[in-house]
Amino acid sequence: MKKTILLAALLIVTTVLTACGSKDDTNAQMGASAQQASIGAQAEAAVAETPLLTGGAVAEQIGAQSDLQEAVATAAAELTSVTSAEERPVDLDLTKLSGTVVYSQVYDMMMNPDSYMGQIIKMRGSFSYFQDPETKQEYFAAIIADATACCAQGIEFVWAGEHSYPQDYPPPETDITVTGAFSTYDENGFMYVQLVDAQVEWDA
Repeated sequence: MKKTILLAALLIVTTVLTACGSKDDTNAQMGASAQQASIGAQAEAAVAETPLLTGGAVAEQIGAQSDLQEAVATAAAELTSVTSAEERPVDLDLTKLSGTVVYSQVYDMMMNPDSYMGQIIKMRGSFSYFQDPETKQEYFAAIIADATACCAQGIEFVWAGEHSYPQDYPPPETDITVTGAFSTYDENGFMYVQLVDAQVEWDA
């Protein structure tokens, strides 16, 4: 009888322990499932907040990067052109040529400007000033005459920096030396040549 009671008691204890163990396993499984669900929800939220780039958006980003690179390159080129007349060596020094040769060279520059575009030209001539009475536009030039002084060619120049006429310029017909980058411009349907970013020197 005692043995039967003892066996019954052991059976009850085993059942209780098994039930507790099952309950703990269930709780553990539920906790793991809840944790996985939370991680999944966070991942889905992160994906939902991340904008998806369509083909057009990708193309726009590539185009923006290309535009930025082009802008940087353009800025660098503009900076180089501004300082070129000061830093670059002279490509064509007309001050070392005789009067007739200089006149012929300037004439060729007028007739074939594309051959000289961007070159640094150094020349010496007589300073000339003109202001358009209607537009008030000012023009500055160095006039070069041939050996016989019967013919003359003039090349305009744009002095680098801020300068006012007549305060900063020499009197008309003063011999000046101008060094600048050869360029052209159109005005009223005509093409003119000029030296831009120029440096101007004369004897005081």
